[in-house]
Amino acid sequence: MLSLNAIIGFQLIIPAIVVNGEYCPSDPDVISPCSCDGKRIKCVATEPIDLAPIMELLLNGAENRSYETFELMSTAVTKLDAYMFKGVQFNQIILTGCSQLACVHPMAFGGQEASVTRFEATLTNLSSLRGKDCDLFGALSSLTCLESIAIIGSEWTKIPDQAFNNKLGDQVNLTTITFSNGGSGGKLQRIGKEAFSALKALKQLDVSYHNLTRVDDSAFNLSDYIGDGMTINLMGNALTGTSFGGDIVTDGAVTQLKLGANRVLKYLPQNVFKGVFKANKKNTIDLSGDLMEIDLNNKWLVEQKVSLDLNHRLLHAIGADGRPLLSHTIEEMNKPPKY
Repeated sequence: MLSLNAIIGFQLIIPAIVVNGEYCPSDPDVISPCSCDGKRIKCVATEPIDLAPIMELLLNGAENRSYETFELMSTAVTKLDAYMFKGVQFNQIILTGCSQLACVHPMAFGGQEASVTRFEATLTNLSSLRGKDCDLFGALSSLTCLESIAIIGSEWTKIPDQAFNNKLGDQVNLTTITFSNGGSGGKLQRIGKEAFSALKALKQLDVSYHNLTRVDDSAFNLSDYIGDGMTINLMGNALTGTSFGGDIVTDGAVTQLKLGANRVLKYLPQNVFKGVFKANKKNTIDLSGDLMEIDLNNKWLVEQKVSLDLNHRLLHAIGADGRPLLSHTIEEMNKPPKY
């Protein structure tokens, strides 16, 4: 038989368990098409779904309730509305196969500011990115505890100018962003001006294997950077020598810029990329898989390979003749450019 102290202790534990997520309705059908295992709320819907009453049922009279994961799989949901979670909090939000989901209200994740650390969207139709009622990046910017974002297989074509903002506070925990398509076929064509400038701690940004043809001014130039350095992966796109705006990286921050497998990237314009090397003496540019032209456009790289220490910082740079680019003489580089 339990002692009186044990019974009292057990009674005190129960409310904490309930409030922190170890709660599911006694009748699981009341939250259909969602399911609950105490840690994860998973909704699988082939018809339009109103999440608000489901969240109210999960609250069950409590002011808030927290779970580890919210996962939505739906071929019918077209929009995530404002304050959709009604006080139910999650550490992770996962959207999978939401093929009709084009719009996310800027306050869709209202109430999740201090809880969500991971956001993932795979095979969605996230195309209406910015407007009064649709602003995916505005919604993500509200999540001030966010640590990672992964958006793979969407229909968007541009990361907007100043995509992220700090209107609700700085995102000092967001270190990893993956927009890679995971292979060829991504549809992103442009990274806007100062797209990531509001992020202070970014370490890994992957926008590889899309169809990027333009990277605007200061795209990766982060204000008041507090991180140790970052890797920016732009491999496997359609970038050329004329694709880049100025001041693209953060002054003073160590940056590894991966530009390999951009098959039409034949030269690095001095007015852009000398600034990349000057921004930090440890910055590197990796050109794996690109064949660089032996001409006046790339002459500056040979001329300044010693002063900029390019033998250690311009990685895997191969000329169109199959020889290492930096092994060419200045005289060999005195050819009119083809591009």
